[in-house]
Amino acid sequence: MKLISPLSWPGGKAKHFDKIKSFLPGKFDKFIDLFCGGDSVGLNVLDQQLCNKVVFNDLHSDLINFWREGIHLIELDYLQKLAYPNSKTIDEMKEKIANDYCLNTGEKFLIKNALTFNGKEWGTWTNLWLKQNFNISKLRRVEYCCNLLVNPEIKVEFHNYYYKNIIRIFGHNKNNVWYLDPPYYYNKRKPYKHSKIDFEELKEELLKIKGKWILSIDNSPYIRELFKEFNIHELEWVYSSTNCHNRKPKIGQELIITNFN
Repeated sequence: MKLISPLSWPGGKAKHFDKIKSFLPGKFDKFIDLFCGGDSVGLNVLDQQLCNKVVFNDLHSDLINFWREGIHLIELDYLQKLAYPNSKTIDEMKEKIANDYCLNTGEKFLIKNALTFNGKEWGTWTNLWLKQNFNISKLRRVEYCCNLLVNPEIKVEFHNYYYKNIIRIFGHNKNNVWYLDPPYYYNKRKPYKHSKIDFEELKEELLKIKGKWILSIDNSPYIRELFKEFNIHELEWVYSSTNCHNRKPKIGQELIITNFN
C-alpha cells in the first residue's frame, strides 16, 4: 500500500511510486530526494523500509520548515474541529478560526496547502477542496507521517539548499541513490518559463555524482537529446490533478532516465 503525502504538491508521484520503485537497486546506503516537494517518493522509501536514511531537499523554505518542524506542531484534535465534515463550508471554518482558534505555523501551512488547487500558494479557498482535501482522512495521513518521521530506527535530514550544494555534500558516496523530480521542461509545448532549472547545468552536476541517480521528467526532444548517453525509459501515467470539474484525467508521457541499468 502506497503512502499518500498529507501535502498536495504539483507533480506529486505517490500514485506512481511502484513504477519508480522498480528502478531502485536492491541495497543502498542513503536515498536523496533532491527536489522533494510533497515528499511522496522519500516517504514511501521510508515506509516500505527500502532504506532507513533519507535526505529531503527543496528550495521552498516554508515547505522544508513544515517537514522539519511544522508537521510536529499540529494538534490533530484541534484541527479535526475545523476539517470536513465538522466544518461543511469555508465560511463555517473561517468563523471558527476567527472566534476560537490560534493556529501555529504547521497548522497554517497545512490548511493553506489543502484548500487551494494542487497546493498552490495562491488561489481562493473553496468548499470543494474543503470536502476533498481538508478532511479527517488528511489528518490521519498527518499523524501517520509524524509517527514515521520520529521512528528512532530511521534517520531523516531536511535541507533548504540549491541542488548543487547537496550534490557537493553527498555526491561522493557511490552507495547513495538519488531521485530527481525537477520542474518540467515543457509547459504547453513551450520551455517552462517558471523553472529556474538549467537542464544543461543539471546534467553537468549529475556527472559529478558517484552514486546511482534516477531522473523523472517530461518527454521532450530536447531532454531526450541532452541525456541520450544515459538509459531512457518511456512511461505513461495519469495526471491525477487534472481530474476535476468532471473532466477525465490526462494521460501523459514521462521519461525515467538513469545512469545505471
